This record gives sequence, C-alpha cells and structure tokens, in this order.
Amino acid sequence: MASLVNAGRLVETKMTMYFHGFSSGLNATVVAVAGITGKHWSFTQFGTVLVTDDPITVTPDIRSAPVGRAQGMYATAGLDGINSQVMMSIVFTNRVYGGSTLEIQGTSKQFDKVRELSVVSVLEGSDTQEDMLHLRHISWTKPLFTQLLA
Repeated sequence: MASLVNAGRLVETKMTMYFHGFSSGLNATVVAVAGITGKHWSFTQFGTVLVTDDPITVTPDIRSAPVGRAQGMYATAGLDGINSQVMMSIVFTNRVYGGSTLEIQGTSKQFDKVRELSVVSVLEGSDTQEDMLHLRHISWTKPLFTQLLA
C-alpha cells in the first residue's frame, strides 16, 4: 500500500486491516452532521456529510488487536447516492506503525465490492507518488458495517 523509501529505492508495503463503522446506537462511529433541509440525511442522500472515527483492527473481529482509527468525512456527492467523496486520515496507534498517518482522498463508489482511493500523503518519510488504497466490503449490516482495507 505505502511505498516507503529504503536506501534510495521504493519498497512496497502491503497492509491488511479492518474498519468497523457503527452508524447508529450509543457508540456510533459514523454520524451525519449536515444535509439538505427537508431530506433524510443518509449514506445514499445527495448532499449528506458524515464524520467518522472508526476503529481499525487486525482481523474482522472488533475485539481483535487495534491498529488505529479512521478519522475523517464522507460527503454523498453523486445525485444518485452512489458516489461519496472521502477525506480521511488513518491514524495508526499500534506498536508497529504508531505515530504514522495515511491521508486518503477520492471518490468512492460506496456500494461496489472493491473501491479504489488515493493515498495523498504519508507521514514518517514516505514517497507517495503511486500509492493506492483498496477497500473491500466484507460485511454490511445495520447498524454495523465493516470494511477490509487491503
């Protein structure tokens, strides 16, 4: 995923981690904060802006070891409710990558099985000229949705 500079050459780093987004309940991690007056604010309603602070873990089990947090915003940008604009920071908190951050941005076809977004910035001395992030839905239930980052 992230191309790290190692002795003057690029080294590919692949990571697999799991986002856990809760869109309802007392511990919701994805919340609609703005939208079109008179419309129901949701993932599929054009103009809805959502903020997120999702836990990221090493397995699909929410109780597995934490990797970090996915913090940012989604804006439903397609009139048909399919595309969202994603602006997100992956803030690593684990021992291996703790202190590093990936900045993610792009248009997400939010209901496609596999989505591709750009890594626009990586802290800790990385070169990001060709970095891409692939998201795969592995489970989508109400009120929980989990995404695989591979």
